Amino acid sequence: MSATGKHHEDWDVRFWRDESGVEPVRKFLISLGGRDEPKKLAATTAIERILRPQGTDVCSSEWGKNLGGGLYEFRIRHTAEEIERRFAATDDVGSASRLGPRSSILIRIFFTTAGRRIILLLTGYDKGTSPSSRQEQVEIQKARRLVARARASTVDALD
Repeated sequence: MSATGKHHEDWDVRFWRDESGVEPVRKFLISLGGRDEPKKLAATTAIERILRPQGTDVCSSEWGKNLGGGLYEFRIRHTAEEIERRFAATDDVGSASRLGPRSSILIRIFFTTAGRRIILLLTGYDKGTSPSSRQEQVEIQKARRLVARARASTVDALD
């Protein structure tokens, strides 16, 4: 039971794997090593503490956006410590604005859904290092191309 008194079932968050076995989001997270380790920790913490319990409801908060056509954007702007402090005891994304000033973390992870309460992590990028609107559109278009492929491969796997 959550701190709000509502009983909920967590979403099943999976890394989508392409035909050659590559998991783009896992590959992206692994690339966030060294100086970017805090970004990787923030992303993995946010997936567990926010995306897994909230699923597509993150789109009703600063943490997500429904981009249409079955594509969603998960927005990570806070450190792992800030996320843990805020979400360790509750799953209420609505009051996330009380976290305080934003950190230098601007991670975007695109996802879609498949089956009942299943999230497929498609692709991600560091908007902090590539902040242009052109790069954002490139990343969104890449994610849109993956939606149909991911859903088709997952439906086959779920049958």
